[in-house]
Amino acid sequence: MSVQQARFRPQRGTTEQVLAFTPHVEAGFEKKLKTGAILIDLSAVYDTVWTGGLMLKVTNLIPCKKILKILSVMTGFKQFHVMLRGEKSKTRKIRKGMPQGSVVAPTLFNFYISDMSETNSQLAYADDWVLTHQSKEWTEIEDTLSKDTTALKGYFDTWYLKMKTTKSVSTTFHLNNHEALKTLIFKVKNKILPSNPSPKY
Repeated sequence: MSVQQARFRPQRGTTEQVLAFTPHVEAGFEKKLKTGAILIDLSAVYDTVWTGGLMLKVTNLIPCKKILKILSVMTGFKQFHVMLRGEKSKTRKIRKGMPQGSVVAPTLFNFYISDMSETNSQLAYADDWVLTHQSKEWTEIEDTLSKDTTALKGYFDTWYLKMKTTKSVSTTFHLNNHEALKTLIFKVKNKILPSNPSPKY
């Protein structure tokens, strides 16, 4: 499990993320460095988890047949149909997703993303990530964060996780009033991520 992940872990939470990210930005101020950040959000993360891939990762982490059998029943192949005015729809198959509200689902999600691609600077709270980099030059920040975003996007695509480009945003932190309106340009599948000077994390 990534040490940057804070949610679903004992004695870790949103406070730790603030205490990790805020001093990082403040240290940049003291060193006269500029800070760029990309806040990444995933879409319907529990619903898009590939259960076959999940079981493969759990098998590598917990080689216990009994536990794997129980988890396989919980997360495996399911079918459903809809009844409306006495009429039954065709049976549909569900090949993705984890049970909502299950006490074990958060732990399984941590297993699922435990092999996430390494980046230069990464903080995570559940399915919300921050990529951040500091430099004296905006071009270096854009280059580094672009490479990190590409790496994560490749990982998301491989494991059927969907990056929400409308909610993922970029932002900047610096002390130069002449660059108060500075924005960074990052593209994901030819879509430019929106910039937000006051993002929520």
